[in-house]
Amino acid sequence: MNKKEEHLLIVKRYRDEGLSFRAIAKRMGLSKSKVEKDLKAYECQRTGTKPVVHLLEPYRAQLIEWMEVKHMTASLIHKRLLEKKLNISESSVRRYLHSLKRPEVYVHIPTSPGRECQIDFGYLGRFLKEGKLVKVWVFCQVLSHSRYAFYKAVTDQTTDTFFRCQMEAMEFFGGVPATLKIDNLGAGVLEADFYQPLIQKQYSEMAAHYKATVITCRIRRGQDKGIVESGVKYAKNNFLKNLETRELSELHAQLGYWNKTVCNLREHGTLRATPVDIFIKEEKRKLKPLPVKRYEIFRYEPRTVNQFGHIYYRYNQYSVPSHFAGETVLLATNGTVLRVFKDDVQVAMHLVDPYKGKNVTEDHHQPIHKRAKTTEYYRQLLEPIGEYALRLFEKLMALYPYEWKRMCNGIRKLTEKYAKSIVNKACQETLNSTHSDYRQVKKIVVSLTKPSSAELKQAALKGVAGYAHDLKKYDSFVTLFKEEKMNTRYGTT
Repeated sequence: MNKKEEHLLIVKRYRDEGLSFRAIAKRMGLSKSKVEKDLKAYECQRTGTKPVVHLLEPYRAQLIEWMEVKHMTASLIHKRLLEKKLNISESSVRRYLHSLKRPEVYVHIPTSPGRECQIDFGYLGRFLKEGKLVKVWVFCQVLSHSRYAFYKAVTDQTTDTFFRCQMEAMEFFGGVPATLKIDNLGAGVLEADFYQPLIQKQYSEMAAHYKATVITCRIRRGQDKGIVESGVKYAKNNFLKNLETRELSELHAQLGYWNKTVCNLREHGTLRATPVDIFIKEEKRKLKPLPVKRYEIFRYEPRTVNQFGHIYYRYNQYSVPSHFAGETVLLATNGTVLRVFKDDVQVAMHLVDPYKGKNVTEDHHQPIHKRAKTTEYYRQLLEPIGEYALRLFEKLMALYPYEWKRMCNGIRKLTEKYAKSIVNKACQETLNSTHSDYRQVKKIVVSLTKPSSAELKQAALKGVAGYAHDLKKYDSFVTLFKEEKMNTRYGTT
């Protein structure tokens, strides 16, 4: 009996003992597919039949060259085979090419203490919450060196939940690892790109708050976060399968208890030590200290500034600088404070009004010419006119609490046509009159500047050099001319 026959006989004996393909492969250091092939070879050897040779086996070398050297697609390879008069379907070609692909070799890179943690979600199923079935996921964050893990059951994968779970995990660890490795989750990554992933603004702010760096996994590369995926799988197999309740409240309590008393106290299959021992002895002191204050979560939403220079949030309007009207800004809020950004620069901040239908406006956000004027502004407006104008200003404020601003503007407007001294004198006389308002000031100014009758007569005759005539004579000439024209038209003399 040669070595090959002896090998096949051993595989067959293990199979007869009831071992699975996976168990045989693990015991003999083979792959599962190799065990299956060896069993088929043994059956062929025992029955004397020959193994079936695939139709494409004679083209094996050519196919490997097309696939690995020339990087041809399966569709193109199928087309080439049809040109060789080979009658075979494209699906068969694809299956055979897949069997020719060499398995990728992965190199394990040990992670130093405190260097990295991996983060992911795993689906647990539906649980009862207040009498209704809801979907539940388990959040898992694992320190890559010690495998010390944090688990929490959640009912969504929103940004707020994603952030809160991570903050609770870092508080559970008592420190912060240098890097946070995440999957290409919508809660953390805006655009999946291996070379330069676009991390959400808020997530980058949170990482900066904890002085950590965010690293994203490659697309469709589960091995990049194999540690946390193994952690999720362990929770499903060890915790979920032993769970007897379907109540969400019980799930939270039992998951926390299992996390502390079972998960982190077990002997890890790869490390051959308990995660909590490695964490305490090697990794805990390598973590960065937690910040004094927990990161405050803000929600980020785009908004368009309306024509009034305001944005909408929860049925209220909040002002921004008027020159941003029609542009898109970024709104950030934690439910108490509202911040507005334009190109990563904060341009406005408000306290969130708890009521609806409010218009929250900052005066300095409005155009300069439309801002509300202060009392001091109007005082300085009338001060150049004179002392009595200022006295009248005080009296107008007391007599007319709603109209005094327009009256002050009217008095100031009079100085554009009349001398300030005349306006000031008019204000003095107005103070002594029964009617102290703008109309009275204007009436007095007009009377002070109105010329006398002698001055008017002299002004009318000035410049005519003795040729002034009574205009009634011209009226009689015009009347006579019209009568003669009418007579001529109707033939009368």
